[in-house]
Amino acid sequence: MPVPERLRRIAGLLDAVAADAVLAAHVRDETRRMARRCARALGDTETVVRVSGRCPWCDSVSLRAFPDRGAVLCVNPACRCPDPDCGCHDDPAYRHTWDEGEWDR
Repeated sequence: MPVPERLRRIAGLLDAVAADAVLAAHVRDETRRMARRCARALGDTETVVRVSGRCPWCDSVSLRAFPDRGAVLCVNPACRCPDPDCGCHDDPAYRHTWDEGEWDR
């Protein structure tokens, strides 16, 4: 299904999404996939900068800053935090995110 049609369907479900955590997680993941598809189609790539230091959850050197988003992510696909309700436990595409201001190491 094309991205514009997906967006129309999601817009029509926003009240239901706000009331359902499982649906909200699905919509979050779907919108991220659509954003990546659109960015690739437009030739828009985001600068990625390696961050020194280790991830507080997995202890790997897989921290990357994404200046356009103002965020730092752990890009290690095996990274899991101690919170059992976190998306990293059930979504392999989920990445822990910290605002750049939180990552002054």
